[in-house]
Amino acid sequence: MSTIGVTPTNTPTNPGSRVAGAARLHYLTNPWAFVWAPLIAFFGLLAVFVAIAAIAGPGGGTSLGPIMAVFFMMQAYQSVSSVFSLSQALGLTRREYLAGAGAVGLIGAVILSIALTVLGAAEHVTEGFGLGVHLSYSPAVFDRGLAAALATWLITLLGAYIAGLFAATLRQRFGSIAIWVAILGVVVVIAAAAAVIGYLDAWPQVGNWVGRVGPFGVALWAIPLEIIAAAATSFILRRTPA
Repeated sequence: MSTIGVTPTNTPTNPGSRVAGAARLHYLTNPWAFVWAPLIAFFGLLAVFVAIAAIAGPGGGTSLGPIMAVFFMMQAYQSVSSVFSLSQALGLTRREYLAGAGAVGLIGAVILSIALTVLGAAEHVTEGFGLGVHLSYSPAVFDRGLAAALATWLITLLGAYIAGLFAATLRQRFGSIAIWVAILGVVVVIAAAAAVIGYLDAWPQVGNWVGRVGPFGVALWAIPLEIIAAAATSFILRRTPA
């Protein structure tokens, strides 16, 4: 237990150290998912697209951020499936585990957001490294400045991480069928919203609004949804058997 900095719950200890121990559990139990896979994906995709552009000519799209968001969702899913039960066996409370899992997601999201922002700025200044490669840079994302681009990536990655935690918690509590029910519910809500917009003939207004606020504005509107999803995850996890 001392290796990961976690002690039984009946031993007085600093709550902060227990949360840090919960965070360390992720890196120690599954370093591939939480360290190496994101690094390999980021630098591997960058190298592949640069090589393709060097050989076949200009190309590459703004795809690296969404791909990394998928990795973050998978990371969060791995957190519940591989770390949650172990954290309970080591005497951590559910709140401490969730705080540790959140810290892992926040640290990773901050680091990767900075990397994507720096990469996008470098692509813009060098015109895609002289090869037309644009894996991170997009005028829609960067037109409000580097701070807005950084915030956009950060909110997006954290949203993906929270979605992964929520999906894994549903599976842990209710079984795999709960994930499909949740997906179906999201599809129904989106379809209903699209139907209402179509009925009101409001697609031009919606398009104009999205174009006006841009990715940064859309990301800001997503924050309340992320807070609700995080609260739901915490509520369900507190009632989930280890």
